Amino acid sequence: MQRLVLKTSKLSKTFSNGGVQQHILKNLDLEIYDYILVVNK
Repeated sequence: MQRLVLKTSKLSKTFSNGGVQQHILKNLDLEIYDYILVVNK
């Protein structure tokens, strides 16, 4: 069984250093799921 833990759409992050912009993330779509694993011995 999987459960959606985190979802982003068009996530962007920009830093400015000395007047220069650095695009770290640009339009990132991401889905992170939590998986439950059952192991029977």
